[in-house]
Amino acid sequence: MLRKLLTVVLPLAAPFVAWWLYLVIARQRAKRIQDPNPPAWATAPWTAILLAAILLLGASLLWFHSGRGGPAWTEYQAPSLQDGQIIPSQIGDRGEGDRLSE
Repeated sequence: MLRKLLTVVLPLAAPFVAWWLYLVIARQRAKRIQDPNPPAWATAPWTAILLAAILLLGASLLWFHSGRGGPAWTEYQAPSLQDGQIIPSQIGDRGEGDRLSE
């Protein structure tokens, strides 16, 4: 769940949250200087925000995908407890007899 949050939700939401924070700060500033036309949510640069969200999503997916796991047809051995010691997980080669039938 955390991985989905970090790779999908956060990169997509970040540009919109940044624009919202900008609006909050700009409206407070406009109120202080008594500007009659503070920035509004409707005047947002939607194309740029959406493009930034898509680029961040793509970058995060590439970042989390690179260097993960092992090559195809390798066997994963989960961590285990043997004689009171935790044996860490391992990724190793399968034997020829272990391959799935084609």
